[in-house]
Amino acid sequence: AHNLAVAMSQADDTRVVLVDGDQVHGDLRLHLEAPDTAPSLLQLPTGHVTATDVSPIVWQDATGLDVLLAPPRMEQADLIMLSDIRRAHHMLKQMYDLIVVDVPAVMDERTLAMLDDADVVLDVTTPRHGAVRKMQRCHAVLTAAGFPMDKILTVVNHADPDYDPTEFAAELGWRPDAVLMHDERLASGSIAGGSSIVTAYPDALFSRGFKDLAALTASRLPGRAAQPAERAA
Repeated sequence: AHNLAVAMSQADDTRVVLVDGDQVHGDLRLHLEAPDTAPSLLQLPTGHVTATDVSPIVWQDATGLDVLLAPPRMEQADLIMLSDIRRAHHMLKQMYDLIVVDVPAVMDERTLAMLDDADVVLDVTTPRHGAVRKMQRCHAVLTAAGFPMDKILTVVNHADPDYDPTEFAAELGWRPDAVLMHDERLASGSIAGGSSIVTAYPDALFSRGFKDLAALTASRLPGRAAQPAERAA
């Protein structure tokens, strides 16, 4: 989610905010090495909110990307209601061109609300057999719930040099929309804390894959040219 948000922010100076949608187990704070004092939805005022209320709870990472973090402690997630999330997202849509939300892999009320709100949903898997089965079950649940499946882009992450797109598509049951190739040289420890692979290694195959994914995602957003401030990814 972080690399995608950075890649999307590089396109024509697009205003992008990254949101940690997992209020309990969200790890963007850890990944970006944000301090415990960095703000979160906990600081959002109750009742009607404006841009003046939301701006102070957005934190900026080492790449210059704006990020709305989850609380620093798991038990604090109980203090954040679904209505708080919706009020914040509504205002962020007016402040930014794109919202990238890192959604938890749990189909609860909050997750479903965020998926319903999104213009594009990236469903990420890996070539591993178990991950493929989880994606198939996820799509079955969403289909049964009447979710508009044309909003979903299937993304394969951590594909190695032996990745066979034809064989993978046959196992999954459909052809994925994007593939991100794994590169051992670009392990999380190889970049400065809080930075991104896209900025640290812009010419790497992995980074080029993210840039292609950013362009594909942007192409699927409705009303891109007409209403840039009212779209979300």
